[in-house]
Amino acid sequence: MNHFILDLEEQLRRAATRAERVDIINELAHELRSINEERSIALTEEAFTISEELHYEKGLAYAKRNRGFCAFYAVEYDKALRNLFEAAETFKKLGDESGHASALVWTGIVFNSMGETGSSLDYFTQALHISEKLGDRRAKARILTSIGSVYAMIKDNSHAIKYFSEALEFSESAQDLIQKASALNGMGRIYTALGNFEKALQYEQEALKIRRESSDVRGVASSHFFMGRIYEKMGNPDEALKLYMSLFTGENGISLQSWKWGRGQLSLATAKLFSNIQKLDDAEHYANDALEIGVAIKAQKIEADAHQILARIFKKKENFKKAFEHLERYDTLNMMIQGEQLAKSARSLETARALRESATLRLKNEELARLNEELSDANEEAAALNRHLSETNQNLELLNREKNEFLGIAAHDLKNPLASIILTTDFLRLYRSKLADEEIDAKLNSIQTTAARMNTIVSNILDANAIENGQLFLKMENVDVAALLDTLAKEYSARAEAKRIAISVEDFTRNVRAYADQNAMYEVLENVLSNAVKYSPADTTVRVRVQDESYITVNGVEHRIRIEVQDEGPGISQSDRQHLFKKYSRLSAKPTGGESSTGLGLSIAKKIVEAMDGSISCESRPGHGATFIVELPAFKPSGAIVENGSFV
Repeated sequence: MNHFILDLEEQLRRAATRAERVDIINELAHELRSINEERSIALTEEAFTISEELHYEKGLAYAKRNRGFCAFYAVEYDKALRNLFEAAETFKKLGDESGHASALVWTGIVFNSMGETGSSLDYFTQALHISEKLGDRRAKARILTSIGSVYAMIKDNSHAIKYFSEALEFSESAQDLIQKASALNGMGRIYTALGNFEKALQYEQEALKIRRESSDVRGVASSHFFMGRIYEKMGNPDEALKLYMSLFTGENGISLQSWKWGRGQLSLATAKLFSNIQKLDDAEHYANDALEIGVAIKAQKIEADAHQILARIFKKKENFKKAFEHLERYDTLNMMIQGEQLAKSARSLETARALRESATLRLKNEELARLNEELSDANEEAAALNRHLSETNQNLELLNREKNEFLGIAAHDLKNPLASIILTTDFLRLYRSKLADEEIDAKLNSIQTTAARMNTIVSNILDANAIENGQLFLKMENVDVAALLDTLAKEYSARAEAKRIAISVEDFTRNVRAYADQNAMYEVLENVLSNAVKYSPADTTVRVRVQDESYITVNGVEHRIRIEVQDEGPGISQSDRQHLFKKYSRLSAKPTGGESSTGLGLSIAKKIVEAMDGSISCESRPGHGATFIVELPAFKPSGAIVENGSFV
């Protein structure tokens, strides 16, 4: 047990008053959260009861914060947020900035586990500002680790490494070994993702050593899991098994016998590994162990994963009847889990919205007073002005780069349409008096059409440059595919009918959802459908099909949404397909209605789709039309519960 907890235990024995005892109990409950969960919960409730009896607001605030993380561990996010928002409001009223920062951190952790990374980073950033103001290096190390974990989750490895490195520096200076282990664990995960397994192993081994010395049961389990995965990726299953088995046997005094959830996760990892090395009887034993634990503690996710592994094992044993039974049970449980997680997330978000609105109304006068004080502070105004000037200079540099890029392309792509407009206006100026009204209208329509084409060229150039400059910001969410396609088909029906082209969206399951940015997904499908109409001859049909497909990967069943747009146009040649998604590529086939093409649309679509962890491809034979295929991740429930890169 670490020295900080031992000091708190000694202080608790010497507490002179009940209020002093409450303060120590709250702090001890927080420190014990990953070491002795049952005692942490009991201490939290004891502090809450005494604080109510004493009408002790500070004690109640810390007890509510502790209730928040207890509810978080129980995956009761709405209850967690309710307690954390109430705690934060009380801390702010009392002027307890340290407590306020702690409540903000836990709120960020809850939002991160709900998949709300934007809200999560917002709360972590607020907490970071407070810890810097207080000079609290220990709290700052914890917050930096939390921010690093968010960036790791969204696969922004460079930012993740930056924050984990800073967290290591501050945890070492604060002599906070538990937090140092969390930051080391985070670095190990990042280098695993980057494929640098040797370096990842070094970080994880150092984290494991600290966690063993601190008797951090959950931390030790987390390090064992991650190190086992690293050894598996390195092609060393024997070392991975040795790590897993040490937890079953209780080596070094660390055992998961009393921690059922962790034991279930360990059994799953061991079963997968035995299955991979074809030791099917051992794999079946541990998968059944995980299944029994999942049923006993009502952990549907563990139960579902166990059924999935058993399905694979029995398939390898060629016992297809049992394999099908387990796979059927896995599918049933998985659907139940997704439904429950969606409902729980919806309730939690509604709770968060209601509590934030309530807090905003109650704190309106305080906020106005704070703003007046800030406005009267000349130093802060000067700092804000300097920041504004710095941002303006950065924007000007960006605009200058965009201008140079635009001018280089515009000289080529805009030359012909500009010349056409000039010639047409010169013709009208010379011969207007000799032309009939219909002829003048025709010339004006020609100018309008050409100008619209130029506008499309400029828009595509700007979109392409914005993406390449790293200015593609995505808000990932679960998108209703049916609603999006209905809107898109209605928008394009008029221009399709003008060319005597039908758009047919074939029947599919209406509750299909893709995990994507809704606006970006619309832009991609709009580009593909626009091209289909653009290159299709009259009296043909553009068909749109949607499929929800599943693939078995090493990590389980992966669900993808596949959207196909098929036309009856001239098709795309083999040589054209090689350059189809490259910037400024133009096809040998020509639009059937004289429409324009900048050669940028599909390159933009490809970048957007890949940024959403999807893919876009084309199948075609000359003379037989083309089928564009967009694949995106399917509905994604809230992610696994992660705190500072550890299993929690």
